[in-house]
Amino acid sequence: MDWRFWQRQPTTKADALPAPAAQSRNHGILRSDGWANVLNGLGITGRDKTQSTTYLSRGTLDWQTLTNLHRQDWVARRVVDAVVGDAFRAGYAFTCADDPDLSAKVHDAWKTGKIDDQLALLFRWSLVYGGALAVMLTDDRPLDGYDNPLAQPLDLGSVKTLHRLLVVDARYIVPDLSRITSDPASPNFGLPESYTVTPYGTLSSVQYVVHWSRCLRIDGCDTDAQTRLDRQLWGDSIFEALYDALRFRGQLMQSVATTAAEFSQGVLAVKDLSLNLASAQEGAIVTRATAFRQGLGTAGLALIDSEFEKYERLGQPITGLPDLIKAFAMEAAGAIRMPESRLFGNQAGKLAGAESDHENWCEYIHAWQTSRIVPALQRLTDVLLACKTGPTAGKPVEGWRIEPNPLDVPDADKQVARHKTQAETDKIYYEMNVLEASEIRTSRFGEAGWSPDTTLNPKITGALEANEAKQIAEGDDGDDEDDAQAEPPEAT
Repeated sequence: MDWRFWQRQPTTKADALPAPAAQSRNHGILRSDGWANVLNGLGITGRDKTQSTTYLSRGTLDWQTLTNLHRQDWVARRVVDAVVGDAFRAGYAFTCADDPDLSAKVHDAWKTGKIDDQLALLFRWSLVYGGALAVMLTDDRPLDGYDNPLAQPLDLGSVKTLHRLLVVDARYIVPDLSRITSDPASPNFGLPESYTVTPYGTLSSVQYVVHWSRCLRIDGCDTDAQTRLDRQLWGDSIFEALYDALRFRGQLMQSVATTAAEFSQGVLAVKDLSLNLASAQEGAIVTRATAFRQGLGTAGLALIDSEFEKYERLGQPITGLPDLIKAFAMEAAGAIRMPESRLFGNQAGKLAGAESDHENWCEYIHAWQTSRIVPALQRLTDVLLACKTGPTAGKPVEGWRIEPNPLDVPDADKQVARHKTQAETDKIYYEMNVLEASEIRTSRFGEAGWSPDTTLNPKITGALEANEAKQIAEGDDGDDEDDAQAEPPEAT
């Protein structure tokens, strides 16, 4: 039997017509990836106001805007100065296990060449403009301006002296995008082979074509590949993410200044003012108001007619304004992950969360030092060590490293406890013949000050390995107590 037989049969013409499709009272688009309610419009475009909110790009900031922000907005300038200043304030430590005396020579070379000042300027412009170059000026290629001497790759074997760094920001750098390094093993992979720099601004006729090996290239903030292409392979300015917060705060502070100027408004009540205006007495009223204002401004006295006039001052309410300023201050500080006390200079003291914010900021700066500044400083030190008149007079040096000094200096109690714990650990290692006293002394109390990092002396390590190999060759299993307490051989 056909199942349709059991369906309700139409009894009228209206019943025989197909039912119209059900339609919603609104013609919005129903969400398919979240909560929705047809009755109250939740999640339905056209009725739910939140569904109409989208993010619109304001475009990349131009060079002049970036310059004006850094020059004229004290918050923007303080952001850059705080990041760069804290990153270079504690300094950097150069250590070499093979030649402990080399550390002092390298630090003297940094100081003589004003390396810290030049690098600080380099990183400052990279944050402001999204990128910068420091051209290493050496005596192997003098700046004669005729045969493009800097366009050739840097030969470390021919460098005698590193004279200085020529810092140029991204505004005056034109990368050669037609020649991009395609060797994956090259440290310049994916970047231009050379740059045309105008070191003294657009009004200068002096230009240099510089090979990438002669430059310290520092990008600004990380960004996506398409934006880098639009910016000629440079990064973003730190002001890109901070701009809206700076703008809103500037508008707020301007409104505060306007409110302060109009904090108290004088009101002069005149009897029958409307009737006088209707009877064409505007001139007399204006004359009276002018005379009243002049008398109030010069003599500080308000002379009024006690029967027909009344004068009073009405104050502007500022309820909630301090909280609003605080909210925008937190917005600006949060945009760059900087503690509000560090950005605006207010005293946080020992308030809840203040110490944690400071520690987080120190960790952020340390990570920035390690990922951005240390590689540039290592590259620069490579050139210094290769100089024939440098700290090593052209001799190859291995086993050296550069590390940032701690930014946060702990209080005395924490520092004493830390040293005590390290001393107890060193004692255990010494009694186990793992470390020698000279290694502990050199590692803890080097040129850069106290450090928890341990550097092994390769001579002592080699002597220990040779002694162990000798014992194995002689068939000594090393189980005797005398062997366990034996002193390691002296390093020769």
